[in-house]
Amino acid sequence: PSAFQSLKERVDVEFDPASPEEFAPDETVKLRLHIKNVESLIVKVFELNPLNYHLAHGKEISTDLDLDGLVANHQRTVQFDDPPQLRVARDFEFPEIENRRGVWIVEFIGGSRSSRAVVRKGRLNVLNETRSGGELITVLDEDLVPLADAGIWFGGRRIACDEKGRALVPFSTDPGERQAVVETGDGFASLIRFPHPAEQYSLWAGLHVEREALRPGATARLLVRPTLTVAGQPVTLERLEDVQLVLTSTDLDGVMTTTTVPGFEIASDGEATHEFRVPDRLASLRADLRARVKVASRGGEELALESGEEFRVNEHLCSDRVDDFHLSRIGSGYTLEQLGRSGEARSGRTVVVRLRRRGFSDPKRVALKTNEAGVIDLGPLE
Repeated sequence: PSAFQSLKERVDVEFDPASPEEFAPDETVKLRLHIKNVESLIVKVFELNPLNYHLAHGKEISTDLDLDGLVANHQRTVQFDDPPQLRVARDFEFPEIENRRGVWIVEFIGGSRSSRAVVRKGRLNVLNETRSGGELITVLDEDLVPLADAGIWFGGRRIACDEKGRALVPFSTDPGERQAVVETGDGFASLIRFPHPAEQYSLWAGLHVEREALRPGATARLLVRPTLTVAGQPVTLERLEDVQLVLTSTDLDGVMTTTTVPGFEIASDGEATHEFRVPDRLASLRADLRARVKVASRGGEELALESGEEFRVNEHLCSDRVDDFHLSRIGSGYTLEQLGRSGEARSGRTVVVRLRRRGFSDPKRVALKTNEAGVIDLGPLE
């Protein structure tokens, strides 16, 4: 009897676990409530200002919001005559919550219990993309359509969006994930999070020179194809200043010679070229592309950038090795030549060739011998 009496006197005012938390702007708000031992239920509806709340508190609106002193926008009282021991599920519709975006708190008070629900109608979404001037954020509605009248509150100021719903947030000196508030022209707002990168520049240069052209006294051509990125995204090369090409050659005795080409002209739509005379007894050639770029987020501070590559030649002249192998394709077959430093043929030499077919892991070793011209005919290698 005591357990039944306790169950009978218990008061329940609880939301159904399956009740939605968000609704479309034109959707009718319907909440299901489980009620027990409640004769009179007070229903209050408070409309909130999400923009002011997000700017002041920097967090989502929750049911623990202090409503003391606030007057409900709508209030009604519902009477029930259900037996006190019976728990009943009832649906409540709210026509007073209009077909528009907004945030409301619905509070049910009955007996000694109360329950609250945060009703959100609509939510703004964003797309972000790193551009040359910062992080480009596009504000979208629930149907992922850009909002032309939107704005972004970040860093204590409002950044207005253009006719395509886009706003540019400048780079940060303290990169990381950041929080912002996006709003529509009618005052609705949502919290968002986005990556806020630093204005970090990188220069990469593709450098190429034909090794056959690196003959003593010959004129060789160096091809340069640079790429400039900021926060990992390619940007125009017009941002680079004081572009220089530096060539450093080292001979077989270790003597280094440096040549600087100031005002080296580069372009984003093609390779830049530079012709130079190949020095005698060349052992290595290093090419470096150097430039400066101004970092706007640091007050125009200049940042030095550099990218280079080293080309090594005549390495066999720096070792005890007097022979070298040269693989050539002649017609439908391949030949392997063994030549000395002066190009003399090495005839009658035994050579162990290791062959591995594509798609197979085990190589095959074959012992072959050069002919009178120092050549081994390998055949088509099919």
